[in-house]
Amino acid sequence: MLHEDQNLFSRKMIISRKNPMTGEVRSVSISITPEQLAAYESGTVIQLAAPNLTPDEREFILTGFLPEEFDALMADDDQEETDTSV
Repeated sequence: MLHEDQNLFSRKMIISRKNPMTGEVRSVSISITPEQLAAYESGTVIQLAAPNLTPDEREFILTGFLPEEFDALMADDDQEETDTSV
């Protein structure tokens, strides 16, 4: 789900995604054009479709995770790897 910002001079769009772990829907203002988003949704990898995005913006579009949620998830994965490598 997306909505264009009201500011006509802005290239940002409001992108909404559902967090796959919590089911919460979050919306983030991201510097992406409708054309870039359409290219990604048509199968172009996000790095090529919208090379201007930050890693956090790409991750949100791809997975629905906010930066702090993704970091916590990766920290949990690192902890599990440490716990199982005996």
